[in-house]
Amino acid sequence: MNNLKILFFIVVLFCSSIKVFSQQVNTDSLILLVNNTSDESDKVKLLNEIGNQLRYTDIEEAYQYLLKSEKLALKLKDWEQLSESYVEQGIVWQKKRMKDSAEYYLNKSYQIADENNYFNVKFKCLISLGLHNYYKKNYRKADSLYKHALSLEEIITKKELSVMLYNDIAMLNKASGDYDLAMENYHKALIISNKIGETTASGIVYSNLGLLYERQEEHELALEYLFKSLKIRQNKMQLKGESIVLNNLGLVYEGMGQYEKAKSYYRKSLEIKKQLNHRSGIAKIYNNIGIIYKNLGILDSARINYDKSLEINIELRDWTIVSHTYRNIGILYRIKKDYTTSIIYFDKALEIAENDNDIQELVKIYKELYEIYNKMEDYKNAFNYSYKYKIVYDSIYNLKSRKYIEEVEGKYQNLKKEKENQALLSNNLIKDEQLKQQVIIEFFIIILTILILVVLVVVIKSKSKLQQINKLLSQKNIQIENKRNKLKSANKELIKLGLFKENMTNMLVHDLKNPLNSILNIDIFPDTDSMILFVKQAGFKMMNLVQNMLDVYKYESAEFQLNKSKNKIEDLIKEAIVDIGFSVNQKSLKIDFKKSDNYFVYSDAEITKRILVNILSNAVKFSPKKGQITVNTVITDNKKLKISIFNQGIGIPKENHKLIFERFGQAKQMSLDKFSSTGLGLTFCKMAVEAHNGEIGVISESKTGVEFWFTLPEITQESANNVENDITKNISLSDMQYLKPFIKELHSYEIYEVSAIKSILKKIDKKNENINNWKNDVENALYDGNSELFLKEILLID
Repeated sequence: MNNLKILFFIVVLFCSSIKVFSQQVNTDSLILLVNNTSDESDKVKLLNEIGNQLRYTDIEEAYQYLLKSEKLALKLKDWEQLSESYVEQGIVWQKKRMKDSAEYYLNKSYQIADENNYFNVKFKCLISLGLHNYYKKNYRKADSLYKHALSLEEIITKKELSVMLYNDIAMLNKASGDYDLAMENYHKALIISNKIGETTASGIVYSNLGLLYERQEEHELALEYLFKSLKIRQNKMQLKGESIVLNNLGLVYEGMGQYEKAKSYYRKSLEIKKQLNHRSGIAKIYNNIGIIYKNLGILDSARINYDKSLEINIELRDWTIVSHTYRNIGILYRIKKDYTTSIIYFDKALEIAENDNDIQELVKIYKELYEIYNKMEDYKNAFNYSYKYKIVYDSIYNLKSRKYIEEVEGKYQNLKKEKENQALLSNNLIKDEQLKQQVIIEFFIIILTILILVVLVVVIKSKSKLQQINKLLSQKNIQIENKRNKLKSANKELIKLGLFKENMTNMLVHDLKNPLNSILNIDIFPDTDSMILFVKQAGFKMMNLVQNMLDVYKYESAEFQLNKSKNKIEDLIKEAIVDIGFSVNQKSLKIDFKKSDNYFVYSDAEITKRILVNILSNAVKFSPKKGQITVNTVITDNKKLKISIFNQGIGIPKENHKLIFERFGQAKQMSLDKFSSTGLGLTFCKMAVEAHNGEIGVISESKTGVEFWFTLPEITQESANNVENDITKNISLSDMQYLKPFIKELHSYEIYEVSAIKSILKKIDKKNENINNWKNDVENALYDGNSELFLKEILLID
């Protein structure tokens, strides 16, 4: 019976292959396969594939097939195909402009794919969610989702998804005004689509490239790419895609001033939109035709088309296009010199654009309002909108050199020529092959039945052997891939090491110059004791610098090892002040540290003291002579101890606050001639504080005065004793040794990374009641979101 099923399947597949010969199986063939297969696992996959293909042509029918696949996947508990069905449904709702439904299904799909490591589905979800946020103008969220998808690109098997990713990233770059990066990502999408033979995707990318060139007024290049797109979409019979390209061609010809030609392409697109009953598309084209009539000076016809567009878009609640149309009507009244009515419509457009944060639209509206108020001699309002226009314009059109774009275009054209040369070389072979196929095809059909029977026998006998061979090949491929990844990782490490050595050498020379100069000029001191103290202080500075550099590089690639104990913070601060005492005296500084309550912290005493010395040394360095440094300690609302150190030095611009904590952050900020510090002291402080589960930051809101602060877990005397008592009372030394590797892994994650923490806890065997109780306490803290309790339970073992 099974052999008859296999025979039937082969006959169906062969008949389909004869029908289309060398082409892929089309939608009708897939539907035929669904109707003729009894294997439900195969059927659910075919239903999803049909839904995927139909969403380009018949979205309602696509949705019906996807509902069938969802129902069957739930019955079979086939979670991979269920997540595939959900992501396709999300895309369908996205195309129907039902944002909430789209987001719901995409998130359901991502949750299943993430829990089961279905990387292809997860990748597709990230792209679709990124596009969803792009349409909502939530560009920051879209960028985050696309970056996450890029991190998975190397491990996905469906490379057509990479084409979608780079196309969508380029759209985001364009919306953000970074045209160079948009150009680069569109060409990446083209290279991948051409490599895998994905012509449909190429058509979309060609169209988007054409619009990008049009935005930069490169009209000839825009037309070249749009006609390439039109050729592909006409051949594929994609009416919606064809109408989009026709509309885009109208936009380009409009930009070139060829209005009659532009109107012709708009009307062709409008006919298809009406045929598809695509109302938002119809409204958009009415708006474009209105612009053509405006440019031709036929203002009444322009207003008629604007009103048609406005009526549809208000009904659809597409406020972005409504804003555009209000602006266009405002322009009509501005041309008629009816400035009062014109301002009314521009204000309506402005309200919507500001709510949507549509910066492309805002720059146009600001410019129009500036010109109108200027003509009305209302110079106050004119200046206001002129200023707003300049701010927004600069944020969008701060374009880089055209040289880079030309280089990217040149690379793509070279690749294109190379492919054409390869095609010419293989052209003769293709023709010969076609002739041979024509000769043997009739003979092939005659002996088809005999061949099928022979192949069936061979397949059945060799099935087991082929499975073994495939298994071995798969194992070999995994081994090769692992070796490739290791080599790639090693190469990155070598590059990173080389850069680090170069940076460290340059910075070390400049940072060691000052203490060495001081030692060489030691004869300025009148007595031996001062000389010794001065040399000791200079040596301490050099030792602290070298230790910071070694620790920063060491702990960038390894876990920060801490030797924690209960420490009185007041004692540590006083010791740090003593260590920098010589530098303080040299500048006649005053350190104001008032004795506070007996605050204790659970920390590494040596590391904590080095944090204080680094920040205090920094404060001394930038304080003016005879200035004052203030040290305060206070308990925060979240029960942590906050230590702040304020100096009266020059302020730090807000945009550089994060930069100063990076490795070589100060060197990136200034040239070596102006400043000779690597800034590794602050980098070390950030790493050390975060290793203690604390935070560090800087406050500088004026031109003078800088406050550095950091937090550490604060403990009372009683709680410190309880920590030690709990360890000895409940968990034996052998249990602690068993749990330590798992604690080390837990330190790598924050409490909100629930999935990762749960996977670590699952590895812990319930050897005895004490370990079981500890594990339950950690899980309870995790589920309650109690970060303080979660940290305490880990510290019991750490």
